[in-house]
Amino acid sequence: MQTRRDQVQAHSFMVRRLSTAMAAADPNAVEAPLRRTRNGTLIGLILAVLLCVGFLVFGLIFPGGATSWRNEGTLVVVKDGAGRYVFSDGVLWPVTNQASALLLASNPTPVRVDADSLEGTPVGSPLGIPGAPDGLPATDAEGSMVWQVCATTVDTGEGVETLTSLTLGRSPFGSPVGEDDGVLVRGPGGGIHLLWQGARLAVDEENGALESLGYGTVVPHPVAAAVLDGVPAGPGLTALDVEGRGEDGPRVGGVDTRIGQVFTVPANESGSEQFYVLTGEGLTPTDPTHARLLLGHPLTAEEAYGGGEAEPIELTVNELRPHLSGEDAITGDGLPATPPPLTDPQGAALCVIDQGDGALALALTSPADIGGRAARPTVGSTAACTAPDLIDIPSGEGGLVRATPAGGSALRGSYFLITDTGSKYPVPDADAAGMLGYTPGEAPAVSTALLDLLPTGPDLTPQDAAEPAGALAEPGEPRCLSQ
Repeated sequence: MQTRRDQVQAHSFMVRRLSTAMAAADPNAVEAPLRRTRNGTLIGLILAVLLCVGFLVFGLIFPGGATSWRNEGTLVVVKDGAGRYVFSDGVLWPVTNQASALLLASNPTPVRVDADSLEGTPVGSPLGIPGAPDGLPATDAEGSMVWQVCATTVDTGEGVETLTSLTLGRSPFGSPVGEDDGVLVRGPGGGIHLLWQGARLAVDEENGALESLGYGTVVPHPVAAAVLDGVPAGPGLTALDVEGRGEDGPRVGGVDTRIGQVFTVPANESGSEQFYVLTGEGLTPTDPTHARLLLGHPLTAEEAYGGGEAEPIELTVNELRPHLSGEDAITGDGLPATPPPLTDPQGAALCVIDQGDGALALALTSPADIGGRAARPTVGSTAACTAPDLIDIPSGEGGLVRATPAGGSALRGSYFLITDTGSKYPVPDADAAGMLGYTPGEAPAVSTALLDLLPTGPDLTPQDAAEPAGALAEPGEPRCLSQ
């Protein structure tokens, strides 16, 4: 008679045969299917638990294993923004801003660590330059930095005032003024200037220069000093001072003459009209601009023409030749040979653009395109010499520049760091510029007049960065570079 044990064993045997038949297609298999899989899984779990326990014990005995930051001069940045240090002499020195940290660190590349890795390391007192920038522009920005100063007029209800803006970016905006065209402007002091081919030419308004050049009915566009000073000064549009003006000259073409009179040879098929001025040496060639300025000057009419109408005296080539002075033509370096055509802004904003290539350009844009924030000095900076009303610098824009006098060559060692805060920071030499991550030889030249539009922050020197961080200094007097 079968016992219950026999029945259980028989049932188990039948179940195993069915399982092996379905899983392995062999009801007589000796080993149960998936036996090795179950055994391997169990053994793997046991080993994983043992490894975790081992790492836990090791971490408790030797916490914080990161030691790569323990090199002299390493810039240490704690993850999750928990601090910034420079490691020196076995001490972690907190640094107040990024510029100071780079000036102190021997390697500008920071080492990021967990706070636990710094446990047990002595911490010194904070170091750094008060007011130095905490975010620096990228050192690998593409393209040159474009400085664009625009001026427009606004009606305040109490009168018309000039509004000036400074924009720093990588591309200019607005419609370019023709290369050979000029724009007549009036500065804050009332003086009239002709902006032409990257220069400003002061117009001798008192002595009839505007009328002489054909600009008598043109209304000059008002601009502020921020725009006017950004354009290098050229020679003045004023008449030549002819020595001996009004004295008797030789008979030319059967006519008595006086020193200072203007003569002309009409245009022919082979050339244009030619102008000459009579000097003590004879008839000297000049250009239409100088001829017009001479004819329009009150002293020319009074002395050279005896109080009569100052008109050019027409000569033939044969009448001219015996009286030529043999001297070089009287032309003004930087003055147009003929009065250039004028572009009238007609309500548009006039912009002066410096694209970093040493040449200035003019453009017109809609006043609605002028924007930015109010130009105020940042904390710890001194005010700008000729501050604009608005300033627009995109986040992260700026870079290292070298100061150059308007129209001159770059000043040796005069580096400045421009940041998106709208301030400039003096950098004393090429070594300090290199510590900040910039290549001094690639720094574009920017005129001192443009740099004077920005407030000036503290000097960025390694010596100042190593000083204990203190309170911000009181703003001083503006530091003008172009004066």
